[in-house]
Amino acid sequence: PEDILFHRGRGCTHCNQTGFRGRVSFHELLVVNRELRAKIASHADLEDITQTARKVGYRPLRYDGLKKLLLGLTTIEEIEKATPIEYIS
Repeated sequence: PEDILFHRGRGCTHCNQTGFRGRVSFHELLVVNRELRAKIASHADLEDITQTARKVGYRPLRYDGLKKLLLGLTTIEEIEKATPIEYIS
């Protein structure tokens, strides 16, 4: 959206010119319930498995990265490095 504005810190030698200090990790968790287990066992297609997983709360790694971007905890470059496009479903 046009109303979201991102800032970038200037950085220094202590943060390797990133403007951030320390580490931030991106997380995803897939809870396999009965429905999802059945889809996996029946060799359902990836899209079907993904839709079922999202119904029970699964969010991809990139989703967590974007949440942390909005909180000012990381950069879009770090998200792109950690979640390459071929990883996205």
